[in-house]
Amino acid sequence: MTITRKPVRSVLRAAAVIEAIGSGAKGVTAIAEQIGLSKGTVFDLLKTLEMAGFVRQSQEGDAYQLGPVLLRLAAVGLSQVDLVAVAAPHLQALSDDTGEICHLGRRDGFSVVYLHRAKSQHLVRMLDLNSLVGARSPLHCTSMGKIALAHMTDEEFEDFLVMPREAYTERTITDPAALQAERERVREQGYALNLGEYEEGVHSVAVPLRTSSGSVRHGINFAMPSVRMPKASIPNLVERLQKTSAAIEKDIGI
Repeated sequence: MTITRKPVRSVLRAAAVIEAIGSGAKGVTAIAEQIGLSKGTVFDLLKTLEMAGFVRQSQEGDAYQLGPVLLRLAAVGLSQVDLVAVAAPHLQALSDDTGEICHLGRRDGFSVVYLHRAKSQHLVRMLDLNSLVGARSPLHCTSMGKIALAHMTDEEFEDFLVMPREAYTERTITDPAALQAERERVREQGYALNLGEYEEGVHSVAVPLRTSSGSVRHGINFAMPSVRMPKASIPNLVERLQKTSAAIEKDIGI
């Protein structure tokens, strides 16, 4: 026998108030108009939530914003998110749909570490890559590495330029000025390319993945033999990656 519980109306109303100010500080009138309650009811709810530390008045005194208790709970919740577990099904769906290998990576110092690899469960390719989870790759000549370069601070980039940079192929960019131009290009266009710069015959394209840390240290990419990534295919690949990145960010609460 299933027992249907009646929702507690005051709790639902309090949740609506919290959600209303979650996007920015608001006054009593604005909150009341948004959630369809009287100003008196909203005021009583706000004062109760304020006592619990869930909301607080802004310094101006006429608006309310999220309080320290909610912010602390949100921070704890975000710290408990397993990014690989959240991203894995999205990357698997993307790989199954396109037939190409997808990766999740993270900048670690002056290299990128591959955290997850998704390979199509439906399509077997004659030409494929043998990328490994846990493997490291350089920043200056890989797509996810360039995402990291684009989003590091200027001070970090200057430190990076002091490090030796190997030319893996004739296309590898090692010149500081050229790397700075590439860094600006990636920031402007929102994605990074590696067209045979790390390994002959291998292309990749990556987009940033934002997490609760505030800085961009993660990315996702497609990597494939160059014959399967002509120039004309790049816009579609970028769009697919950006949609997947947005879906992952939504799931982790960004």
